[in-house]
Amino acid sequence: MKTFLKYTACLLVIAALAGCNKKELYTHEELYNASTLLKVDWLGASPTASTLQLHVWSVAEAIAVDTLFCLASDATVRLELPEAEYAVVATHDAAHIRFDGECFCLATDAGGLLSEPGEFSAGAGVFRPVAQQENTYVLQLFSFTRKLALRFRLDREADGRIASINARLGGMASARRLTDRTTTRDGAGIVEIAVEREDASGMRAADEGGIFFSGSRNLLGVHTNERQILTLTLHYTNGEEETLEQDLSSYLQDFNNHASGSVEDLTLNAGITIAGQPGVSATLGDWEPGTDSDLDATEK
Repeated sequence: MKTFLKYTACLLVIAALAGCNKKELYTHEELYNASTLLKVDWLGASPTASTLQLHVWSVAEAIAVDTLFCLASDATVRLELPEAEYAVVATHDAAHIRFDGECFCLATDAGGLLSEPGEFSAGAGVFRPVAQQENTYVLQLFSFTRKLALRFRLDREADGRIASINARLGGMASARRLTDRTTTRDGAGIVEIAVEREDASGMRAADEGGIFFSGSRNLLGVHTNERQILTLTLHYTNGEEETLEQDLSSYLQDFNNHASGSVEDLTLNAGITIAGQPGVSATLGDWEPGTDSDLDATEK
């Protein structure tokens, strides 16, 4: 009788253990895979592309994950990944920009001047999903370009004396690193900004009585180890030319600092005074920050 009771008790224990094990059985994927929702955050700015290229790879050598795929700018993708640490990079194509794996590099034109980049955003990050739970990772995207506008006011006495103005700005970034957005890996370059006379018919009431020349240019950024020197060449209607130079470094020292949120264009205003006596003699005045509305006349 005692033997029978012992045997019965053993069976009950085995049955109980078997019941517990049945509830906790998992497949290999369920045990080790981490379901992850991946999406991007434009940080309040408008998307600069409708589709992004994403690269996700495992930081750990033991995990063989290395994948490339496209993602709509407002979409979310679900990834089934083994629990590990992963790196992710999101980029998209833009005019005159080449990504070498570390920096976005700007092409030069036939004259050696930096080309104008198309607007673009990118982001890089690291995430570690946990197995047996739902994970979400949001990759922040930062704008890598910003527009600089220059606007010059001339007195009415200058009417008929200026044929055109040519503007070049040195100390510009030719490359920008993805991870920290710094601009010092490669040397600085020069950009040319097309400056044209504004149409008086579209001028604001506050500007009446003045002559305005303005132009704008999309930039990769300023080279933070160089000075930003503006060179203006005034072409007079009598065939003569005059060159004015000014250091804009102090006005552009924060030009690259647009880490989050919408990126506003930067407008700088200055006056050009031309001597009234025969011959040419011009002076470039102090600069003042402006707003997008300063260029409304050129957009009409």
